[in-house]
Amino acid sequence: MEELCDGVLECHTRAFSLIQGLQEEHCVQYLLCRGSEGLQIVICQTGSRPCSATYPLTGSMERARRVLQFLYENAVGVESAGDVLEDL
Repeated sequence: MEELCDGVLECHTRAFSLIQGLQEEHCVQYLLCRGSEGLQIVICQTGSRPCSATYPLTGSMERARRVLQFLYENAVGVESAGDVLEDL
């Protein structure tokens, strides 16, 4: 994670099991980080198609934690996190 952000402030990990024909086994990590330009959310996916994305945040630490929790609890994936964050 070190190459993605300077300091991890909070991390949630969601594990997905193999469901034959519907879903591959993988994990998604939701991280709240302090980057060089402020707070950011980093979402990392493992498995056969690993990927990650970083999204800058504005606002307070409290709001950033709520946004991170929302993404985790709703299992928002890397591919749709940008759209979800735009709507928030």
